[in-house]
Amino acid sequence: MKDRKVIKNGAVLGGIGLTFMMVATHLALSNLPYAYHLDIPMSEVVKHIGLFVNWLFLLVVFGEIFTTLIGNVFGIARQIQSILPISNQRAFAFIFALCFLVAQVGYGELLKVLYPIFGYIGLALLVMLCIKKEKS
Repeated sequence: MKDRKVIKNGAVLGGIGLTFMMVATHLALSNLPYAYHLDIPMSEVVKHIGLFVNWLFLLVVFGEIFTTLIGNVFGIARQIQSILPISNQRAFAFIFALCFLVAQVGYGELLKVLYPIFGYIGLALLVMLCIKKEKS
């Protein structure tokens, strides 16, 4: 984008939208005392709207997980192939086998471990961006 005003307006509107969504999610989940015991707590909230809406919500969530998996596997396979001389099929098979093994831990347990790690990595990147901006 060449117009910085458009970028700033988009960032502000996106931030406001995300803040609204996070507050709404927090308020919805704060009424569920057992939310910490559920793998997908928002599904419990959506279930009160109707069974069809709940299934549609879960389909969208699993679709997001699937498309993220496919994109990440493709990217990781390319990274592996830049280091090791292996075929696409072998790289994909190795990555999918590793994903299958990791998935045996369970969705909820993975989120308990991985979300905080990715949050800390994001905070570290944010700090690094701020430090780099100050040096410029």
